[in-house]
Amino acid sequence: MNIEIKTVLLCGIIIVSFAEPNLQNNKRVTFRMNIVLITPPEQAMLVEAGDRPPMGALYLAGALRRAGHRPTICDLNHDSYYTLKQKLNFIQPEFIAITTTTPYLAWCKNYASHLRHNYPNAKLIAGGPHASADPDSLIEQFDYIVKGEGERAIIDIVEGKLKHGIIMYPLIKDIDTLPMPAWDLVPVERYGIIQEGIRTGVILSSRSCPFRCFFCGKTIMGEGYRMHSVDRIMKEMKILHDNYGFRSFYFIDDCFTINKTRVLEFAKRMQEEKLGSFRLTSRTDTIDEEMMIALKDAGIRSISFGLEHMDNNVLKNIQKNNTRENNIKAVRLAKQYDIGIRGSFVLNLPGATKETMYDCLHFAIEENLDFADFYTLVAYPGTPVWKNPDKFGVKLISKDYNIYQTSGKTNVKIKGFSNIEIERIAKDINTKWRKFKGTNTPWELKRNE
Repeated sequence: MNIEIKTVLLCGIIIVSFAEPNLQNNKRVTFRMNIVLITPPEQAMLVEAGDRPPMGALYLAGALRRAGHRPTICDLNHDSYYTLKQKLNFIQPEFIAITTTTPYLAWCKNYASHLRHNYPNAKLIAGGPHASADPDSLIEQFDYIVKGEGERAIIDIVEGKLKHGIIMYPLIKDIDTLPMPAWDLVPVERYGIIQEGIRTGVILSSRSCPFRCFFCGKTIMGEGYRMHSVDRIMKEMKILHDNYGFRSFYFIDDCFTINKTRVLEFAKRMQEEKLGSFRLTSRTDTIDEEMMIALKDAGIRSISFGLEHMDNNVLKNIQKNNTRENNIKAVRLAKQYDIGIRGSFVLNLPGATKETMYDCLHFAIEENLDFADFYTLVAYPGTPVWKNPDKFGVKLISKDYNIYQTSGKTNVKIKGFSNIEIERIAKDINTKWRKFKGTNTPWELKRNE
């Protein structure tokens, strides 16, 4: 057997690594490949950048390692550029993959050019939301652009089975077949959202969503809604609980409560396993009193509701397929059972008026929501409103990818308002909300969310 031996002096220590063949049933299939997975820095966009682990990279690393390859994760929300350089120089990877997002498109392209110049032997892979939404915009900088889920595609890329270009594989129907996220490849102690004062681990228990809200990018990653089984969810929670000390969990699904049977089974298992408390996301029309009681008994602390707006005409215009009445009912039901509520609103939706925008604020105040976010609408590539704004009665006034939802700016014009007026209204509503909650800055709210 031919084995390549690599000796490197790093920080005064001689380190020897081996690139042995990947053998299956004593037959050489391919050499084990070294792949560095990079997550871009998000400090310019997010107040709490780096509190959530890079779930996409963790899933890809799990798949690569199960196939016999050597993934390394570098999260630039924590790692410095110097650390990344040291890793790249030592590993000399055959492949480098970057998670691309639309607000950081310029950074992704610039850094890919940097990597091409300094590591010319490495093939560059783009994945993530922007690669899925607008792959053509990345052709010049990357060898491979993966649309949609990447766990299968990246294995075939590194094993030399695919030609350069844009790649899209069918959806993974049974997501329980995926390996666990490779938590051991990142310093888990760096991560943990602080919710209600508790360090909280992140879990993704389903993929996509069966609904069709006009601003949602779920079609970018695939239409098919798929869920992990409760057994798989509990297994992942136990890893975070037993190995990394988490006693609080946040399910970052688009909507956790779509399947009532799974919700009730999960609640039952949580009572039995006693792994801690949790927070989840929901639509107000996918949860009822039976589920609310079961979740409360299981240890739920809070629910994040995508309320969007408090006007039925507006909700119809955005294909939300929900009503103001459902919003009121679900919020009051959660309050009845002493479950914390976070509501998210989008102000400048088609059909919105100044009155309906401020009605969102008044509702949040009257119901005394624990937390509320009041966003301006930003159309992203690949979403229905981006692809067909005329259908929804709006105009895209900018395709500047640097506009992002938490900036308070908008790239969409709705009837009756200038964008300057929308941004002024959004600022006023957020200021009034913070005054009501007794805070001066957004991050004061986030400390205990």
